[in-house]
Amino acid sequence: MTVRPALEGIFVLELTEHVRGRYCGRLFAELGAHVVRMAQPDSESGGREGLWLDAGKEVVSEPDAGFAAWLGRADVLITDAPDGVAPRAAAAGHPALIAVSVTPFGLSGPWAGREAPDLIISALSGMAGINGYADGMPLREPGQQAEMVGALMGFIGALAALEEREQSGLGQLVESSCLEAMVNVLAPAVVEWSYTGRGPQQRQRGTDMLFQCADGWMSLYITANKAWETIVTVLDVRLEAGDERFASELSRRKHAAAMRDVLEPHLLSRTRKELFDLLSPMRVVVGMVAAPRDLLADEHLAARDAFVRVGADATPIPRVPIRTRGERLKPELMPAGSGSGALPGSGEVPPARVAARAHRGR
Repeated sequence: MTVRPALEGIFVLELTEHVRGRYCGRLFAELGAHVVRMAQPDSESGGREGLWLDAGKEVVSEPDAGFAAWLGRADVLITDAPDGVAPRAAAAGHPALIAVSVTPFGLSGPWAGREAPDLIISALSGMAGINGYADGMPLREPGQQAEMVGALMGFIGALAALEEREQSGLGQLVESSCLEAMVNVLAPAVVEWSYTGRGPQQRQRGTDMLFQCADGWMSLYITANKAWETIVTVLDVRLEAGDERFASELSRRKHAAAMRDVLEPHLLSRTRKELFDLLSPMRVVVGMVAAPRDLLADEHLAARDAFVRVGADATPIPRVPIRTRGERLKPELMPAGSGSGALPGSGEVPPARVAARAHRGR
């Protein structure tokens, strides 16, 4: 049986310039939708980042005369300008359109309409306040996590709206606020604070359970006594009889420096991979601290086809981490292609969209 991509036949139009909007479109593209991103003529959003964010899309310079025709054919419009003008206008003029707005603060409230990079969202959401060490400054999380989580929420909202349209025939405006998305990431901390008046704090140095080994660093999450006993046995760690410093999780954390002195001679003689392969099957929570170059050589990621190479120099980019029926939906993900803005199908509904609608019984 031929497996259809989940979003085959869905036509998505992007008016985006930021990670938050472009990654939302990327999710649609890799799951089978036809995605056209209309970039501003003076956009600086290409380069290596463009290979990742725009893979699988058609990218065109915004044609003023052709935009209305594109919009009239679209199932989904994705925008990321904070003013929210485009999605509101599009939703009002096209009753069946799903208009998705991914912005820093949403389309209402006192901060609506303001722009904010990932750094600001990290600070305002509370993430920076609990990241880093207690004797240092707050730290932003790496990457573009706030924008990507906001993009994911916009994508999920759009899927729900598409499903609802199957019943009602009507589209709707879908909002995603990057700030609210990150507040949801910290939901357990908010709940803990509301009950106890306490919440997560920045870490104390030496208590983060990171240990050096022969070729880098390992994370050993030594919580349950069973895990500690397994590590001591497998690594042949000799402890003095009656030493109470390591008898419980609390005492081990209290004597973290002494615990390092005991463990590290046994860890420094082994590589990260050796330790991971030795301890992980024994249900010890252990991880190799990886660098980006390690990810490209990772045997597990390779077995799951987690990267695809695009562009003239075969640049590796991560695939969207979603499978259906255990398979990748687009085995070959093409790099972003340029186009003139011509409508697909020469005035007819795109064939893939017709087939998809027939398949769904529309």
